[in-house]
Amino acid sequence: MQRAQALFKEWDALLDKHQAPSNEPVPTYAQVVAAVNAAAGDNDTLIAAAGGLPGEVTKGWRVKAPNTFDLEFGFSCMGYEIAAGWGHAMANSGPGGLGGTPIVMVGDGTYMMMNSDIYSTVLSGHKMIVIVCDNGGFAVINRLQQAKGVPGFNNQLTDCRIKDRANPLHVDFRQARRSPWAPRRGIAKVSPIWQAALDWAKTTDRTTVLTIESDAYAWVPGDADWDVGVPEISSRESVRAAA
Repeated sequence: MQRAQALFKEWDALLDKHQAPSNEPVPTYAQVVAAVNAAAGDNDTLIAAAGGLPGEVTKGWRVKAPNTFDLEFGFSCMGYEIAAGWGHAMANSGPGGLGGTPIVMVGDGTYMMMNSDIYSTVLSGHKMIVIVCDNGGFAVINRLQQAKGVPGFNNQLTDCRIKDRANPLHVDFRQARRSPWAPRRGIAKVSPIWQAALDWAKTTDRTTVLTIESDAYAWVPGDADWDVGVPEISSRESVRAAA
């Protein structure tokens, strides 16, 4: 017991270090997770599944009550999150439910792939809060790709083929807040404005979407037990070195 308590104390200290506010122009996932965690009510349920968020919330989310943490990790199932948030909203609003509000955290890649259930939640009257962490593409796969000695290509929007304008394919999620059926706000960084947006999202009468820019390269230390393979044959020295 004493050893476990000592290890938890060490981990909490490391987590506090990585979640602490900084003057960087774009926040890390750890800082975003901490801000959402602080704003969450005791019975609010956190849902995540794919990309960098499973690792970040596993390490950084401090659970406040039993059965309020739903993480689909093993298959990194993009598209699970918003549908699962809808299911939690249904279950929690019924007899024996926890109450509270489901909080869905997704990356911009997952959000672009599967967001249509937001509309369905509005039609059915089941509210959740969706946090979109916009790191400009598919940052985890980009990280795994480059860790195997392969230069980044087509995972971050800045690496895509179209080069005639600066970052021409960037998605302006803030413009989506004009949606008449799901209120939205876009915030540039963790700040009092971001905290106010989280508080505002809890007061709305329907599913609400918040977008925040997030760092594509800063992660809390540690790794998961899934990876990508290294090509058996390659002319790149960097790939052979990563084998």
